[in-house]
Amino acid sequence: KDTSVLCSFDNNHDQPRFLNLNSDQWLFRNHMVWTLFSEGIPIIYYGDEQGFNGGNDPYNREPLWTSGYNTKADLYQFLKTTIAARKKAEVWDYDQVERWVDDTFYAFTRGNTLIALTNVGNNGATQERTITYHPYSVGTKLCNIYW
Repeated sequence: KDTSVLCSFDNNHDQPRFLNLNSDQWLFRNHMVWTLFSEGIPIIYYGDEQGFNGGNDPYNREPLWTSGYNTKADLYQFLKTTIAARKKAEVWDYDQVERWVDDTFYAFTRGNTLIALTNVGNNGATQERTITYHPYSVGTKLCNIYW
């Protein structure tokens, strides 16, 4: 079966929003990167870019038109950067290859794009791994698009 045609979503109108269950925006950012870069068709629920945090229905369906839509919001800018990187890398043309997995860290590649994610959040310990299974030549420099 072709899993690349399945949808991958971070929030939806049937469940409380991620930020309602966990207010850590760093964890949420990791979650959105996973949604956008993992195999499948990514779906970002409206209002995520504004930091909506509604609970159970109907509170998870906040009206966007009354929010004072802010294109300078941190999450909006984060998604703008992430989506631009996804488009530039054309990740949909490449398989997802797992490079590292443990309880707090997950890394994979799509083509030449390395994605490294953690589940420790903003207050967690610094995560560091030496990933030896990768497609890069010795001396290749990788860049963090967010810093």
